[in-house]
Amino acid sequence: MPGKEFPFEIDGVVRLYGCELCALHHAKVLEIEKIERLYSTIAAKRVELEEIEIQKELLRKEVGK
Repeated sequence: MPGKEFPFEIDGVVRLYGCELCALHHAKVLEIEKIERLYSTIAAKRVELEEIEIQKELLRKEVGK
């Protein structure tokens, strides 16, 4: 239906789309981007944890001398 707008709330922001399918598609794209950011954060935390584990082992060796 030409001229009809579909309001769709994404992350607390209401956006207007020309069709409902466009709104749903954009919501899914944003959801995927959010998940990708979470994976990046997890990967960074794993690297940080590995560095902490290395430091912990070095301290144990130093104390054990």
